[in-house]
Amino acid sequence: MRILNFKYTYILLILGHLCHPMFAQELPRERPSESIDITPKEEKVSPAPQVKKESGPRFFTIYPGLQITTNNLTITSPYGSKAIMTNDTSIGKNLRFFFDVKSPEWQFGESWGLFLFNKNGEFQMSSQVLKRSEFAATPEDSEKGSSYTASIGTQTKGSYSMFLPVLYYGAKGNDRYRIGFGYGISRLQIKGTSDFNNGQSLQNNTLVYFSGGRTEEDRLTALGNYSLLSSGNIDGDPIRAYLLSQLSKGNNLETLGIYSISQGEVTPKSLDPISVFFFNSLTGGQYSPIELYAVSSLLKGRVNTSSQFARSYFVFWEVPFGVVNWRVGVTVIDYIQNNFDVQLRNFETALYIPINL
Repeated sequence: MRILNFKYTYILLILGHLCHPMFAQELPRERPSESIDITPKEEKVSPAPQVKKESGPRFFTIYPGLQITTNNLTITSPYGSKAIMTNDTSIGKNLRFFFDVKSPEWQFGESWGLFLFNKNGEFQMSSQVLKRSEFAATPEDSEKGSSYTASIGTQTKGSYSMFLPVLYYGAKGNDRYRIGFGYGISRLQIKGTSDFNNGQSLQNNTLVYFSGGRTEEDRLTALGNYSLLSSGNIDGDPIRAYLLSQLSKGNNLETLGIYSISQGEVTPKSLDPISVFFFNSLTGGQYSPIELYAVSSLLKGRVNTSSQFARSYFVFWEVPFGVVNWRVGVTVIDYIQNNFDVQLRNFETALYIPINL
């Protein structure tokens, strides 16, 4: 019995020895519960790209927008005669899309700066400014002024692209008020017709025709020379100059009509039925329709002209309204070609969105 008890005691001692390290280890401590923040966090939203940056563009700025323009084209011949074209006053005919480009700005202090500017535009004019006769029909006509605007069948159109440095007064950036002045060069193209005889081309050409001589050949020669000197050949077209100087020779009158048609100079306004009927009556119906058109076209001066380096001036006032800018400006482009002085004046009101790139 003792031996049995001893065996049991020995077995218990061995089990206790084996189990002792397990009980001797520290029980794992409970980690303190971490506090969970249930407060909603504000999400960070990246700012939307700005159309107008306060500091201005990194490379350049484009100006897409709409403008309403008032244009005035004055062409002075070497002999002192003038043709003054202007556009209609209706907004629908003068509202156009435009696209300008501006360089980064170089600021001099807080109030002055400089940038390079490329200004572009188109124009179309179908009215002409005429001087009122000194012998006005009524006193009311005299009170209206010395000139008036009328549509007499002439029409000019064209486009320009200016490149000029601009000095401005105002803070840097596209969202600042500023006043600026620029001087540079322009590429200008003009095409169309204009009256250098103050709306009296039919009377003057008729007088030249009757006083040119007794024969039809002499009268055509006088009419061609008068048109070459007074009506304008600004671009110095050698073909037109030759045909006008030799108008009575061979088929030059008909060739002049065909050449004018081939140059795209025939428009609804260039066809004057009164002058066609008048010259048809004077010549006894001996002219063909193309020759009648050629004779009637001599009443209007041809003002096709262009320049690559015309002097240009630009004065403007710019006001920002959010992402849109409002600009009021005056543009003057002036040059001389073949002793003809050409000057284009433009007054604009524009709304555009500066986009910095």
